[in-house]
Amino acid sequence: MNKKVIIIASLLLLLVTTISAQTSYPNNYSGYRKGYVFMKNGDILKGKYIYSSDMKKLEVISGNQVRIYASEDVERITKKSPLEMADTFHVFNQADFKPSRIFNFTEFGLLVGNQDNTIKSPVIFHSSVNYSFTPLLSAGLGTGVEMYREAYLPVTGNVMYKLNNHRTSPYVSLQAGYQIPVEGTRMTYYEVMPVSVNPGYLDYYYPYPYYQNSALNARGGFLLNPSMGFFHQLSRGLGMGVSVGYRFQILNYTGDNDYRLEVNYNRLSVKLGFIFN
Repeated sequence: MNKKVIIIASLLLLLVTTISAQTSYPNNYSGYRKGYVFMKNGDILKGKYIYSSDMKKLEVISGNQVRIYASEDVERITKKSPLEMADTFHVFNQADFKPSRIFNFTEFGLLVGNQDNTIKSPVIFHSSVNYSFTPLLSAGLGTGVEMYREAYLPVTGNVMYKLNNHRTSPYVSLQAGYQIPVEGTRMTYYEVMPVSVNPGYLDYYYPYPYYQNSALNARGGFLLNPSMGFFHQLSRGLGMGVSVGYRFQILNYTGDNDYRLEVNYNRLSVKLGFIFN
């Protein structure tokens, strides 16, 4: 009889111990999961976590710290980082990335289209410093290099507007400014105005200098470049965009005997850009 009592008591003690262990937190990591814990107060914890059996408490091991939270204070738990979450939900969270209001926008591209110049597709390079007035609207000033037969230093102002605040967003932009020729740029008429197979081509630009091989001095001119494209935020400090647009440009030249030549360009701009925060 005493043996039966002892056995029953032992079983009851074992049962109580097991239940107690289930309602407490384990001392090893076997039951823990890895992830990102998003708290309702805005904190984000990366580490290992486990719920209590009654789901009222959450233990989080982040770094060298062990913290216990009430389940009601937890907004969500994911296996993805804030950056991956932004991509999943297609929402760019400014609070997660904390980009600077001041950023650099650098573009490389080509001007393709008509043959108003002996260079069929001039190469362009622009870099600007911009300020974000809102998450969608920014403006700035920039300069760069544009390579025609002659080289120019553009000085521009630009405005960019994103159509949404998602990580990938379409945008529209407007760039306007003035082309400054590199010092010492001297051309001949036919270097600026190529001989065309169209017999009426030169007549369109009449008058032309009496001596077509006489030197012309580049004087620069006004440029206007509206465009549209797509922007994608690769990381907190780096974004990339592509755009196409319309480039209207006036370039002026002067020669001997007060000769003046004005050339108008109407071209398609194709650009690849990078944003550095």
